[in-house]
Amino acid sequence: MKDVSKPKLIIFEGIATSGKTTTISNLISHLQEKHQITFVSEEETTVPLFENRDPLKAVEYLKNVIENIKKISTSYIIVERLFITHAFRTNSKLNIFSGLENEVLNCFDPITILLRMQDDYISNRIELADKQRGATWKHKKVGTLEERVNYYIEQQKYLKKLFSESAMPIFSIDTSRMDWDNVLNIILKNI
Repeated sequence: MKDVSKPKLIIFEGIATSGKTTTISNLISHLQEKHQITFVSEEETTVPLFENRDPLKAVEYLKNVIENIKKISTSYIIVERLFITHAFRTNSKLNIFSGLENEVLNCFDPITILLRMQDDYISNRIELADKQRGATWKHKKVGTLEERVNYYIEQQKYLKKLFSESAMPIFSIDTSRMDWDNVLNIILKNI
């Protein structure tokens, strides 16, 4: 891990069921032994604009999110979803968020991590999530299993494309096999 004067900002992106919650929990558990950590959940970064399709509204909202994150004084800040999710939901290119990315680059030592899965693992992961998360989560996801799988495959392709447009340091991890110890080790080597 790099020792820098700016706080380390770790942004997690990925489709639902890609392992963001598990990975973030594991990373926090590991880092909090030696560091102060703040976690900013998607409840703060994306959920308030879940139905938004206007990229300019997303930019304005994220300006406030980033201003709030800048007030945090811990050495590690872990964020669940940020620019890439909003670009996906508004069907826009990432360059509309370039001013915000530059702000993050100036104020933090950032990295964005895309958790992804091989397409043929997505169906099983959705079924597992349906069982683990219960009826409330399942009913928020509309359509048949096949329709949901196809939606997530397309979403993941779009997220990968958006990733290639980012000005921030990025890397991607395949979580298909749910080897969470390996996922954590990869992250620790790259942050």
